[in-house]
Amino acid sequence: MALISGTKLGPYQIQALIGAGGMGEVYRARDTRLNRSVAVKILPASFASDPDRLRRFEQEARAVAALNHPNILAIHDIGTQNGTFYLVSEFLEGNTLRGQLANGALPARKAIEYALQIAQGLGAAHDKGIVHRDLKPENIFVTKDGRLKILDFGLAKVQTQATTLEGETVASQSTPGVAMGTAGYMSPEQVRGESLDHRSDIFSFGSVLYEMLSGTRAFKGDTSVEIMSAILREDPPELTRATPPVHPAVDRTIRHCLEKNPLERFQSARDLGFQLQVAAGGLFTKPDAAAMRGWAFRPRWVIPIVIALVLVASLVPFFIARLSAKAELPAYKRLTFRSGIVSTARFSSDGRTIIYGAAWEGNPSEIFVSRVGGSDARPLGIGPSELLSVSKNGELAVLLKPQSSFFMYTIGTLATVPLEGGTPREIAEDVTSADWTPDGTGLVIVRARTKLEFPIGKVLFQSAGWLSHPRFSPDGKSIAFIDHPTFGTIVGSFVTCDLKGTAKVIAKGFEWAGGAAWSPNGKEVWLSGTRSGETAQQIFAISRDGKERLVTRGAGSMTLHDIAHDGQMLFSRDDLRQGIKALAPDNEERDLSWFDVSLMGAISADGEMIAFSESGEATALKGYTYVRGIRGTPAVRLGEGRPYSISPDKKWVVVTTGSFPPQLVLLPTSSGEPKRYPPIKDDISYPTFLGDGKQIIFIRREGSSTRMYMLALDTGEVKPALPEGVIGIVVSPDGKRVIASSHSDPTDKIYDLAGGPPHPIKGIAQDEYVTAWGNPPLPLYVVGHEGSGKSLFRLDPVTGERRFWHSWIRAPAPGVWMNADLAVATNAQAYGYSYYRTLSQLYIAEGLR
Repeated sequence: MALISGTKLGPYQIQALIGAGGMGEVYRARDTRLNRSVAVKILPASFASDPDRLRRFEQEARAVAALNHPNILAIHDIGTQNGTFYLVSEFLEGNTLRGQLANGALPARKAIEYALQIAQGLGAAHDKGIVHRDLKPENIFVTKDGRLKILDFGLAKVQTQATTLEGETVASQSTPGVAMGTAGYMSPEQVRGESLDHRSDIFSFGSVLYEMLSGTRAFKGDTSVEIMSAILREDPPELTRATPPVHPAVDRTIRHCLEKNPLERFQSARDLGFQLQVAAGGLFTKPDAAAMRGWAFRPRWVIPIVIALVLVASLVPFFIARLSAKAELPAYKRLTFRSGIVSTARFSSDGRTIIYGAAWEGNPSEIFVSRVGGSDARPLGIGPSELLSVSKNGELAVLLKPQSSFFMYTIGTLATVPLEGGTPREIAEDVTSADWTPDGTGLVIVRARTKLEFPIGKVLFQSAGWLSHPRFSPDGKSIAFIDHPTFGTIVGSFVTCDLKGTAKVIAKGFEWAGGAAWSPNGKEVWLSGTRSGETAQQIFAISRDGKERLVTRGAGSMTLHDIAHDGQMLFSRDDLRQGIKALAPDNEERDLSWFDVSLMGAISADGEMIAFSESGEATALKGYTYVRGIRGTPAVRLGEGRPYSISPDKKWVVVTTGSFPPQLVLLPTSSGEPKRYPPIKDDISYPTFLGDGKQIIFIRREGSSTRMYMLALDTGEVKPALPEGVIGIVVSPDGKRVIASSHSDPTDKIYDLAGGPPHPIKGIAQDEYVTAWGNPPLPLYVVGHEGSGKSLFRLDPVTGERRFWHSWIRAPAPGVWMNADLAVATNAQAYGYSYYRTLSQLYIAEGLR
C-alpha cells in the first residue's frame, strides 16, 4: 500500500510517490535533519522475510555508499521501521537514459559525452571492487544539467527471478551456473551463469553505447532465449554503415567492449574511457556517400571544375596522402600494467628500447628496461634509484639514494651506469634532474632544486624558487627547462637558455608542468602541463619564439616523458588523487575521501566528525568545506573556504576564504548562518579554536614577519598572542598554552599565552614534533620515526616518559608519495590525514603532430 504524504520513516518525511516497480516504491521525501530533498525507496516485503537476503543487501548498500563519485547515485542511509525496509539516496531531477532513447539515437556528440561519464563512474566502482552486473539504459539517469548518474549498483544480486524483453532483471544470488542481468545487456559470461568480474560491466557498457549511437539494441531476438543466443554467437551490425555513420575508430572501440572473451576486452573502465576520448576525435568525420549520391544534381558549373581536376591529376596522390595523414587518428600502445607510479621514462637511441623508473606495489622506485613490442620488463638491478636521462651511447644518468623533496620530486646522488647494468659511478650530490648532451659527452643538471649547471659546476641559471625538466635541444645549442619562480608552488614558466647563460621565457602560466621533450627537428618543445581552470595535464607544443598549440588532450592527466627520432611519443597516463584516511575510535583505518581532491582539515575532540576541503574537478576548482562522520556517513557541504578547526561543541567550523585579503569565517555544521569577520590585511592561516571555543588563535604574515594572533569571537577584537617569530598551532585543552617554535630555536617548547618564558619539553628528539595536546598522564601526541615510516607516541613533557601509540604510515600503498595534514582527536585517540596518490601507466603514441 502506498505511503501517504506526511508519513515519517525515521527522520524522512514522505512527500509524494514518484515511481514503482519490482524492486519497490520510490518516494520524494524531506530529510528533516539537513532540510534537503531525498529519494526513499521502500523495498518489497520479501526482504524482511529473508534475513540472509537482507544482510547481503545491507552490505552492498554500504559498499556503494562508500563510492562517493559524481557519476554514481549517492546512497545516504538505510533503515527499517515497523517492518518496512527502506533505502535513502540523493533526489534527482531529469530522466533515465531509456527515456532519452525513446525517440531513437542520440546525437553523436551527446552520446560520447554520456559514455565518458558512465566510464568514469564504472572506473570508480571497479576500483572499489564493486561490479554493477546490470548496466542498462533504465539504470542510467540524466539530470537536468546533463550529469549522468549510474543507479542500482550491486542491486542485481537481489532482484527478482523474471526475465523479459522490456528491461526487467534476471537475478538471483551470485551463484555460478545461474544467469543474472537484463536480456540484451548481459555479457556472455552472465548468459552462461559463470562467475563475473568488472569486465562484464564493460561488455554491458558496449551494448549501451551501441544503442545510444544507433537507436537500436546491439543484440536482438523475439524471446529472451534468442537474445542470449545472439550475445553468445553473433556480432551486432557495423555502426560505420548506420545512418548517420559512425567513425570506424569509435566502432572499433565499441567492438572491443563487445568481445565474447573477457580477456580480449578493455581490461579496465579507465582505459576504456581514455580510448573513447581518443577515438571521439574522429567521430564527426563522416563519409561523403551522401554528397556522392547528389553529384548528378550539381549545377553545370561543376563540369569545368572536373576538367580542371583531371588536368592536375598528377597531384592527386599528393593531396590524398596529405588528407589521409590529417585524418589518421593517433595509435596508442600500453606498456605497463602494474600498480604504482612511473617517475621518468626515456627511449634508447634506437627508439626500440624503453627505460623507465617506477615504484610498483608500494616498493621503492627502481629502473626497468623493456622493448617497444613487448610488455615484459627487467629490473636494471642497481637497487632503489630513479632514471634521469639516457645518452646516445646507452649510458644512463640515474639518481641514487633518492629522497622525497616536495610535491612528487626527489633529490639524491647523480650517477652513471651502462644500460646493461653494473656498478653506478657517482658524480654529484644534491641533484634533482639531469639530461645528456646530444653527443652523450656531458650532462646538464639541476642541483639543490635551484641551480642549472652545465658543465657540472658552472651555473648557467639560478631560480628564486625551483627548477625542473632540463632538456638539451637536438643541435646541442639550447637547454629548455621549467622555472617555478616561487618555492613551494607548482606555477611555472617555460624557459630556454643558451650555453652562455642567456635565458628567454617562451611560455608562462602553467599551473602544473609534468614533463618536456624537444621535437625531432628541434623547432618545438613539447610540454605536458595545465593552464588556469584545468585539472588534468595535456600536451602542448611551444616554438622557440613562443607560439603555442595544443597537441592532444585525454581523459585524465598525461605526463610527457620523451619523443623518439621517428616522432613516437612516450607518456604516462596518470590518475591523480588527493584523499583522506582516518582512524575512528576503537576502529580500523578507513578511506574517507569524497571527490577527487579531498584534504583533511580538522577532527572533533571526540573523534566522530572530520572537516575537510574539496577543490578539484568535482567542485569546478572552487574550494568548499565539508563535514562527515568518521565512520563513513555521507558528507555535507557547509560553504566556501578551507577548514582548520572544529569548535568544542561541534557546532562550528572555522575556515579561511580564498579571497585576498582572506577572511575568517565560522560555518555552522547544522542550522544557522555563517559568521564572517572583517578581512585581515596580509596573509592568515591555521585558525584554531581555543579552550571553550570563544577565541581563535591564528598565524598572520605581515610582509617578511610572522606572528600569532588571537581573535575574540564575540567582539571581533584581534591582538598578538605570542612574540614575533614564534609560531605554533597546538593548543592545550584549556586554551592557555601553546606548543610553538621559532626560526632561531626550531625545538618545540611550551608557551603560556599569559606571557613569560617558554618551558622545554623533556624527552622529544630533534627530528620529532608535537601534533596534538590531550589529557594526562601522557598529554602530548608526538610524530616520530620508526624504521622507514612514521609513528605516533604519547609523551609527558615534564618527566619525558613516552609510550608508542600508533603507526601513522603503515605498509606503503601503491602510488602514494606523501602523507600530510595529520589531525588527532585527543579525547578519543582517533586521527585523520591527507594522502597524495598517483597511479601511472606508460604508453607509446604514434601519429601525434
